[in-house]
Amino acid sequence: MSPTTPTSRRSNRVRNLVIALLVVVVASLAVTGTILAASNAGSSSLTKAQRLAQVATQQAVAAHQPHGAKIVGANTPDPTSCPVTFSQPGISTLFNPDFPTEHTINVAAVPQIGSAPYVYLVFAGWQTSNAQQGMIIVEREATDPCKSDPSSANVITTFLTPYQRGGVTLTTLNGAVVSFTTNGGASGRFNFVTGQFV
Repeated sequence: MSPTTPTSRRSNRVRNLVIALLVVVVASLAVTGTILAASNAGSSSLTKAQRLAQVATQQAVAAHQPHGAKIVGANTPDPTSCPVTFSQPGISTLFNPDFPTEHTINVAAVPQIGSAPYVYLVFAGWQTSNAQQGMIIVEREATDPCKSDPSSANVITTFLTPYQRGGVTLTTLNGAVVSFTTNGGASGRFNFVTGQFV
């Protein structure tokens, strides 16, 4: 074992002290930097006057915005009239929904005929369970549901073609009668008011 001199002990203490001080300074700088970064992250470069002006502008904009939908209460009267109108009467493929058991090809939107209080949507297509079975679906709606008896306002009836020649496509509309063709080459006419193939 080598003997230690007082000088070597002192230099060891100084070296340990310098290392300890260096660790304390680095830790202090790290904590100070973290605190400064956190305090600067929430602030902006705006002056107090600019921040006040910004808040005032936001409050003014919010004051002129709609305040949400109004709740219709029990005391609100029902509309006295709400007539049904079609933007495009006639035959179209634009509105062509499928029903649960039927696939539709096209539809005829028929406005009120004469003085009858109804409008009609006449859908044509086939049954999904049998593509050879053509069908026509007639949806009768009151011309003004707000004025009619709710039990008769909307009636949907499905009519099957008397033969199985494929899906039905409407071709012309003349009053209460639609003409059609089928995928299998047949043609026919259907009166959607009476529900009869003619």
